[in-house]
Amino acid sequence: MADAIPAVTLAVGANHVGRLAPSGQPDRNFDMKTQLENGWPASKSTGAEAFNWYHSDFKDVAYLYTYKLFNQMVTFGNLK
Repeated sequence: MADAIPAVTLAVGANHVGRLAPSGQPDRNFDMKTQLENGWPASKSTGAEAFNWYHSDFKDVAYLYTYKLFNQMVTFGNLK
């Protein structure tokens, strides 16, 4: 991934990436928190960092809460 997204660019997760939205094709940019969240476990629902997504949450949080993200990855990656 370091070769594809250079460290000198803005954070990809916080900014729209034009190459993910080619002309005439569906926009593949998405906001995990607002579009793909399906509730949140009690262990991640308290404290100052409550309800925040982190890079590893897609693998650390139960599938029940992240299945929409996995479905999105399967769709965008043409993995079916």
